[in-house]
Amino acid sequence: MAKTTETLYRQWELLRSIPTFPRKASTRNLAELLAREGYECSKRTVERDLERLGAVFTVECEVENGSNYWWREKGAVDDSLIVLTPTAALAMVLALPYLEGLLAPKFVERLDPWVKHAKNVLDSPNRKEFQVISNRVISVTRGPTLKAPDVDALVLNVIYQALADKHLVEIEHVPREANSAKKYQLMAAGIVNREGVLYLVASTEKQPDKLRQFALHRTLSARTLPMPYEPLRLSEFQNYVQREFSYPTMEQKAETIYVELAFTDYVGKHLFERPLSDDQQIEFDPDGGDCVLTATVKNNQEFRWWLLGFGSNVEVIAPAELRQEIAQEIADMHSYYGED
Repeated sequence: MAKTTETLYRQWELLRSIPTFPRKASTRNLAELLAREGYECSKRTVERDLERLGAVFTVECEVENGSNYWWREKGAVDDSLIVLTPTAALAMVLALPYLEGLLAPKFVERLDPWVKHAKNVLDSPNRKEFQVISNRVISVTRGPTLKAPDVDALVLNVIYQALADKHLVEIEHVPREANSAKKYQLMAAGIVNREGVLYLVASTEKQPDKLRQFALHRTLSARTLPMPYEPLRLSEFQNYVQREFSYPTMEQKAETIYVELAFTDYVGKHLFERPLSDDQQIEFDPDGGDCVLTATVKNNQEFRWWLLGFGSNVEVIAPAELRQEIAQEIADMHSYYGED
């Protein structure tokens, strides 16, 4: 980002952070708020920016005990000053439903003026092509959409802040296998959204290198502790997510396996358009019958669920262990529907 553009964004965040009278904010408070938004700057820089902004907007200052305190009159900052191109406005409107399930509520609230302005931009008479796109571009998922469990807004806000500040967080959490809550003091490594369910990935002080996951809808309370920590490397967090959130099998002998599958012609054409892996190969029967697919895939439970979802449209040819496993699963299913 160009320096001038970054300065403008910083000043806009600064202007929005100034409380309305009778509340006031010190220069230090405003510098800390900017730092949370990703703008590291000194108190002197903040005061310089406020002096510039005060020449255009109604920004008041008062000195108390040698410190400057700032405020503005209610309604003095007009959200229409937000500048959005039609394309950016369209992206904002289309992305909001996904962001609401991922971000902490306090961050979503801060997007309100942007979203309102984005909708106003798209409602302009000369933006008809963008209106059509915003109304007629819809994303759907395969299968039934399960309702996401509710997460306490305060819990989510506290955990996001603890993650950003690198401070320990104490949570009261009910494990799935337990009937009562337990307290944990955790070093947050990250947050994962899997199909609408939010998880905190963290470790304890006693086992800082061992990551665990906590479903946030089973977290009753959270509070930040004034104890800083150094989080695990980003690569370790990413590797954990890739490994633990891919439904590994109970006895996983290898991370990947080479499979040979026979699909009906219709399903095979679908996989020709959307390959299962980079090394996928498909041989179609010239007479229009089944096709045989070979590919290297992850050896996890998720792949097995995917296979079973095709029902009679797929046959596992190899490896023999997987063929036997799927056959046993089908036999167990058949036992539920056998003749009375």
